[in-house]
Amino acid sequence: TKDLKQKRSAKKIAEKISQEIREIKKEIPEEIPATKELKVGDFVRIKGSASVGKINRILGDEAEVIIGNIRMLMPMDDLIPASAQKETHVKKKRPQLITNVSNKIDLRGLTSEEAIPELDKWLNKLITANIKRAEIIHGKGTFSLRNNIRKFLREHYSDFFKYYDGDNEGITIIELR
Repeated sequence: TKDLKQKRSAKKIAEKISQEIREIKKEIPEEIPATKELKVGDFVRIKGSASVGKINRILGDEAEVIIGNIRMLMPMDDLIPASAQKETHVKKKRPQLITNVSNKIDLRGLTSEEAIPELDKWLNKLITANIKRAEIIHGKGTFSLRNNIRKFLREHYSDFFKYYDGDNEGITIIELR
């Protein structure tokens, strides 16, 4: 009889806890799929995260989201519309005009994984410095690096640059649009 009383008591406690969980779940808003189409400038939250970021650009079914100082490429399906976070009182730096950017970058000998981040930084500096024409030296080899660089340019910088072959196949010329 003592075991039976303990089982009944445990069952009552479990039912009470289950009821409390159901009530708490009612208070938590469910994630509802976006009913509006997301666009550049929208504030979004990444599913499973409390962080709110802003869409910087949309690339097909992915979006570049900036959260703080971090840029991330995320599938659009993982983004949930959010309200803007309150600005933190961080003194914003004025953008500095970059004047010491070379109009050439030599990526020979690097893998695509090493070259693309370097290229991305350099391209951003070119845009900031308003350099109209530049050369990407990637070498010939198997054309893997050249193809990956051009794919990156198409996917991420087609609004800013057009590109074509240089004097030889180991160089890609880019021009600011």
